[in-house]
This record gives sequence, structure tokens and C-alpha cells, in this order.
Amino acid sequence: MRWTFFFFLFLSFSFLGEAQTSSRAEAIRFLQDGERFLQRGQLTEALDQFTIAIQADYSYADAFLKRAMIYQMQGRYREAEMDYNQALQLNPNAALLYDQRGRLKLLAKDYSGALEDHNTALKLKPNDLTFIDHRLDGYYALGNYNLLLSALDEMIVTSPNDEVLHEKKARVLYEMKEWNQALKSINKALEINGSSALAFDLKGLILMQQGNYDESLSAFNQAIFINPVFPIAHLNRAIVHYGLGNEKKAIEDLNTAIEMGKNSSNIYFFRGVLRKESGDYEGALNDYDRAIDLDSTYTDAIFNRSVTLKMMGDYSEAMVGAEALLRVAPETASHWNLKGNIQMLFGDYFDAINSYDEAIREDADYAEAYFNRGLAYTLIYAIDRACRDFEDAKRLGYDEAIEIQGQFCGQ
Repeated sequence: MRWTFFFFLFLSFSFLGEAQTSSRAEAIRFLQDGERFLQRGQLTEALDQFTIAIQADYSYADAFLKRAMIYQMQGRYREAEMDYNQALQLNPNAALLYDQRGRLKLLAKDYSGALEDHNTALKLKPNDLTFIDHRLDGYYALGNYNLLLSALDEMIVTSPNDEVLHEKKARVLYEMKEWNQALKSINKALEINGSSALAFDLKGLILMQQGNYDESLSAFNQAIFINPVFPIAHLNRAIVHYGLGNEKKAIEDLNTAIEMGKNSSNIYFFRGVLRKESGDYEGALNDYDRAIDLDSTYTDAIFNRSVTLKMMGDYSEAMVGAEALLRVAPETASHWNLKGNIQMLFGDYFDAINSYDEAIREDADYAEAYFNRGLAYTLIYAIDRACRDFEDAKRLGYDEAIEIQGQFCGQ
């Protein structure tokens, strides 16, 4: 369940209440034309009309607000903030303007600025439930879970039968890894409203974290029964099927989620993993490519793509992927280890040793990197160094090192 964001698209009142001058009357007419375009989904035409309204009366705060909201819908956050700022200069006591600018800042990931605006809105209108709910979004985005829990508990005292509040509390507790308390909260939400697909989906996630796969599967089944076109529930159920060893049903759920038009990098990535494990390397590559198209910084997808290419014998393309990983996250030990493995396949043993050195520099307890570096040392006949690496790998719990020690180190 994602944290829900709301913002108002239509406002039917004026913030300023200025005298209806001829310029204001003309601006209102353009504003109304813009609203009609907006209702038909014609954003460009609506934006043009709101701009003309501003040109007709530069002191008309409503026109700046409406244009800001169009910019926000188009993802033009900087221009939207400039218009909100101008509207607030014209009407500095408009609580709704602060609230709306706070929503924009959340979208722009300026979480501290968003929270400041929501606090200002609530100072101006302390009992506005919508503003209170929006401030909760700010707490959530900042990861300030303790403060968020306190606020939710206060709201639950006032509205004990509001299932959404209990769902939100369960979500926060889930993020805090307080599984038992999270389950208690989501069960309370379902006690109030037993027909919430979102609540059953969250319950399934909590039970999955507790390792209770059978009950988790039942929860996801119920979520999908209530809402058959719920792609995230299909993804989550696929994870449970996989955990229970039923890869066929897992892939069926992932296919269903994709058929619903859910362009999620996570769904394609997980299906790629399952396809790779079943030996469908071409299918896995296609899924990893789709995941990377959707999120070019998805390192797990880039990593698995390179591993799959290596398994297929395409070492050159595998190395391209390894280099891409290191550009994105050079501090990740497994990325250096992958590069070293590919260099070993090319016969570049000294370069591979350098890559394993980097992996161990990033993670001194990376047993596999010690083991792989030991193998590289054997191939350049540096047996003493190899045996030291095998000993370190064994000490760190890498069982394969025990057998190879016997072959090369006389142990």
C-alpha cells in the first residue's frame, strides 16, 4: 500500500475578495474558460487561459494557484513553486496555499520544506483534517515514524472507527519492522472494514515478514478476490508462491500483473529472476532489460543481467554491465566481485585479483571475494597467498574453501 497523496484540482472561491474591477472581471472570465478546458483534460489549453488571466490581472491569486496546479500536474515543479510563491505574496494568510505548496514540495522531494509549509497551514487552520492528513505524509516522507505514530494515535482517539487511520498506523509499524504491532493494527482496520483490498494486501506483507507464508497467501488471495485488478497484490502473492516453492504460480501472477499494464521495474525484475532460475536466459534478459528501461539505476537488475550474460557465455556484454554497475555504485563489494569473475573468464587473472582487492576493501568480511581471489592466485601459481585467502574464506563461513584447501594447501 502506498501512502496516499491528495490535492485539490478545483477551487470555487476567491482568496482575496478584491473589488470586481474590469480587469478582474476579465481575468475571472479567462479563469473560467481555463477551468472548462481542465475539466475536459485539455491541460495545455487550460494553462494558456490561466496565463492570460494572470496577464489581465497580476494581483489575482486564484489565477496563480490554478496555473501552479497545472504546472504541478505536468511535473514542472520549479514553475509551480514560483506561482505558489506569488500567490502567497498576494495572500500570505491563505492556509490552503501553504498546504498546496507543501504537497508540491513532497512531490519534488523537498521533504523538510513540505513539512514547514504543512505546519504553517495548520497554524492558520489548526483543526483542518485534510491539512493534518497532509502533514502525516510529510512525517512519513521524512521517515519520522515516532512522530507520525504519535499523531496517528491522537487521531485514533478522536476517530477510533476510522479504518484508514489504523491502516496507516499498520503501515508505519511495518516500516519500523514492528511486525506484531503492525498485525494488530491491520486486524483492527479489517475488523472495522473487512472489504478493504489494501488492508488485506498489507496484512499479507506483514505475515510474510513473520515467515507465515500460508496465512500470507490467504491474505493476498482475499485482496485479489476483493479487487481482481490489483497488480501489486499479484506481485506480492507471486513472492509468497516463490517462497513456498511454486514457481509456476509465481510466474502466472507476475504475468497477470504485467498484463494489467503495471509497468513496474520490480515486477519485471522478479520475473527475470524466476526465468533465469528455470533456465530461460533469453526471457530473463528481456525482463531485466525492461526493468532497466523503467529504472536505469536499478542495480539489482543490472547485476543479474550481467550474471545471466556471463552464464550464456557473452563475457563482453557481461563486462559492459559490470562496468555500468561500478559507475552507479562503486562502493558495492559484490559489483567488484562480479567484475573479477568476468575477468577470470577472460584469463585476466592479475586484473581479477585487483577487482577482488577492491571488493575486500569495500567489505572486509566478504568471504566469496577471498575465495575467488584465492582461485586467481592459484592460476598465477601464488599458492601461499591462495592458501591464506582460502583460510580467510573458511573462517568467514565459506564452506567451498574447505575442499579446495585440501587440494592446494595440504589441509
